[in-house]
Amino acid sequence: MKKLKLSVGILAVVFCLGGIAHAAPVTLNFDDLTNPDGGPVPGGYGGLNWMNVYYTPAFPPAESAPNVAFNGYAMPAFVTSQSGDFNFISTYFTSPWEDSITVQVIGLNVDELKFVGIKTLSLTKGNLMQEYSFNFNDVDTLIFSSYNNVEGGIPAFSMDNFTIDSPVVPIPATLLLFGSGILGLFGIRRRLNR
Repeated sequence: MKKLKLSVGILAVVFCLGGIAHAAPVTLNFDDLTNPDGGPVPGGYGGLNWMNVYYTPAFPPAESAPNVAFNGYAMPAFVTSQSGDFNFISTYFTSPWEDSITVQVIGLNVDELKFVGIKTLSLTKGNLMQEYSFNFNDVDTLIFSSYNNVEGGIPAFSMDNFTIDSPVVPIPATLLLFGSGILGLFGIRRRLNR
């Protein structure tokens, strides 16, 4: 009887406290996109929608070879969630052609402004990719814009190792159903043992 009570108690705690769980961060490096000529980052990649975000294997440098992503035509790029909010942790940026490119990153949740981050990229650092932390929590949309700090040129940026996580991940319904079934079996066993 003590084992039964202990088992039921453990299951109850697991289901009460474990109804949601934090996901581990995921780094999208664009290297598993396989078109040798590059192209648009496909919708659904990493559970996100990508608008005006392209990838290419020939855009040096890369934090992880061979691919990097970039804002097409140096125009704003958008990343939106396919299912719920996410946390934008960090990415690596570089300015592939121009010195002193500024990238502005805006985080929204249901069209409400939540975060703004501004990073200035410089060719004078050897054109290496540098990691920038954002820690935008509970956003559903990111907007990346870039512009030159000097006249002329193309204010494009490239990015790699795009790291996100989901703040909460619900336990799948099948697991909850399984747990409920186990509790039911304990209840039936208890009745039969009376």
